[in-house]
Amino acid sequence: MAAYKALPKEFARVSRRFLTPTFSTVAMGLVSIAFYLAVNYVSQGNVINDAVTAIGLMIAFYYGLTGFACVWYYRKTLTKNARDFFMQGVIPFLGGAILFFAGGWSIYLDWLDPNQDHESSYTSWHMPFSPHWTIGGVFVIGFFTVVAGFVLMGILRFAMPAFFRGETLNRETETLVPDTP
Repeated sequence: MAAYKALPKEFARVSRRFLTPTFSTVAMGLVSIAFYLAVNYVSQGNVINDAVTAIGLMIAFYYGLTGFACVWYYRKTLTKNARDFFMQGVIPFLGGAILFFAGGWSIYLDWLDPNQDHESSYTSWHMPFSPHWTIGGVFVIGFFTVVAGFVLMGILRFAMPAFFRGETLNRETETLVPDTP
């Protein structure tokens, strides 16, 4: 995304030797270590399982959204033939719906479950204010990850407005990061 000016240009640096991102790998590694140490300390060592499950929530969300985006992108050619209808319409839509359902079910189990069992969480957190609910660790990690993402996106929207106005990435933009070396 740095190649299209959605992130600072340092994130676009790639190692000539290994052909992998350099600055972004180190930066994300440091952020991950800091997050892990802080949350693992608070949870007394039980957070890694919840963090992995919370990542699953994010994956269910963006792959589900990708399925719906596929249907929307090919909406004008869906009825061209039976193969297009199923491969560009039915299957991506069902995949998106199944993933959204699975993510929603996980959220239900970790927060809205009236039995408060939090079946998919290894940790639970007590709200310090009314109504004093107990919330599963998966929901807490997933929720604060989404909030942090929106905050960072808001900051970058003002710091790098060209991307958010559609000037650096649109249908006419050439591929700046090709799949081949």
